[in-house]
Amino acid sequence: MMDSFNKREMNNAKKNKRIAWLDFVKLMAIYLVLYGHSLQYLKTDIDPHYNYMWLFIYSFHMPLFMLISGYFSYGIINDKFLTLIKKKTIQFIVPCLIWGGIWYILKIVFVYNDVSDVKINVIQDLKWLTMDVLWFLKSLFLCIVLCYIFKKNIWFLLLSILLSQIMPFKLPLMYPCFLFGFFCREKNVFDKINVKWTVVNVLLFAVLYYFFKPQHMLTNLRATAIGTLSGDYLPFLMECKNRIYCLLIGIIGSLAFISVCKAFNSLVEKSYLGDGFSKFGSQTQAVYILHGPIMAYGLATLINLNSMNINIFNIVVCPVISFALLVLCLYLINSIPPKARKILFGSEN
Repeated sequence: MMDSFNKREMNNAKKNKRIAWLDFVKLMAIYLVLYGHSLQYLKTDIDPHYNYMWLFIYSFHMPLFMLISGYFSYGIINDKFLTLIKKKTIQFIVPCLIWGGIWYILKIVFVYNDVSDVKINVIQDLKWLTMDVLWFLKSLFLCIVLCYIFKKNIWFLLLSILLSQIMPFKLPLMYPCFLFGFFCREKNVFDKINVKWTVVNVLLFAVLYYFFKPQHMLTNLRATAIGTLSGDYLPFLMECKNRIYCLLIGIIGSLAFISVCKAFNSLVEKSYLGDGFSKFGSQTQAVYILHGPIMAYGLATLINLNSMNINIFNIVVCPVISFALLVLCLYLINSIPPKARKILFGSEN
């Protein structure tokens, strides 16, 4: 019995240990977040849904982050519920409250003309602060809580997936991706990645992306579900199909991205470059938090590239701006003392 206990503890320790190449994946993933937001905010003469580069990134990059988050959240199986809530509140909710206040102050300073504008928009601003600002961290918090409560067996997990379909913060798409990452950690799926795996996932994603259209992302399942009460089932079924398609392309795209990143990381992991990738990859939450106000109230007000050719903007200018923004965020984050980083960003990393 003691041998069995020791073996279980060793397995748990192994599962909770940081994985360097996945930190590299996270660094590349947060770069895609900055890239996508640069495409969205710096050229406003085109709906981003109809920008081919934005559509490509958004086909999988948030499911990718949630999948990886699920993978790294496997350690919650060892926590007591109240301990978990306290830990995740400090990690996710406290930064949301702090930075929600900062976002609101910046909006008052840079957007509103006088006090009357603040009073007129107070209800809308409360909704914006609650639902939109740092929505991913709120979504991740709920994913962890749902998974912890319903993780006992597969039927409970299926019930939690159904429950997530009526919840906010993009949980209908994010929660299944989180569970898939959780499952990948439990079954050590990423350890099995090889060349064949990489080729298959890349080809599958290419086929799925060929049929991917903007309307697949513009779903409103709740609204069409209400329509079924009057006997109009077709819109609801079409929305369900789009939701499943987004989930499928998000997971396959995530696996393809992870596979390619693992292959590339194996080439540089023993170099100084590999050490840097691993270190900065552990700071992606801080980058996610910090880049928002810099983009919305800094770059977006200073830079307008509406007159630029779309291909040059997408392939040349935006990647450079996104990389510069990533470097700036990492510099600012690492200039802050660890204890302050813990409060501001939920982690001392």
